[in-house]
Amino acid sequence: YGTSRDYFPRQVTGVEVGQKARYLYFLHAYGWDPKAGTHVLSYVLHYEDGSQAEIICRAGEEIGSWWSNRAPKQGKIALEASNPVRKPIALNCYRWTNPAPEKTIVRLDMRSALSSAVPAVVAITAEAP
Repeated sequence: YGTSRDYFPRQVTGVEVGQKARYLYFLHAYGWDPKAGTHVLSYVLHYEDGSQAEIICRAGEEIGSWWSNRAPKQGKIALEASNPVRKPIALNCYRWTNPAPEKTIVRLDMRSALSSAVPAVVAITAEAP
C-alpha cells in the first residue's frame, strides 16, 4: 500500500516464523519513489516471550527503488533484470541483525508506512544462530 496505489493491502499480519534467527534477510523494493530517507515499510517481529522488535525501512537506506540498480546504503542488489518498460529493474536484499538471537520469533507483520512509495516484499529468509 502507498498513497500512489491505495488498492494494495496496508499490512500483512501473522506470517509464521517459528524459529530463532541471528539474521533476517529481506528481499524487497518499492515503487513510486519518495524522498530519500522516507519511512516506507516496517517489519514487526513478535518473540515467544511477548516482546517485539520493529525494523524500519527507509527509502535509499534499508530498501531501494525497483526502477533503479542503485543499492540502498544498508543493502545490496540481489536481482537485476528488465521489463518491457524499464531496464534495469532490481530487487535488493537487506540483512538485519537480530538483537535477541536466543529468542524464537513466533511471527512477523509487514506494515506500509502509508507514504507515496509502494513496498513489495518478495521473500524473507532467516539464518539460524
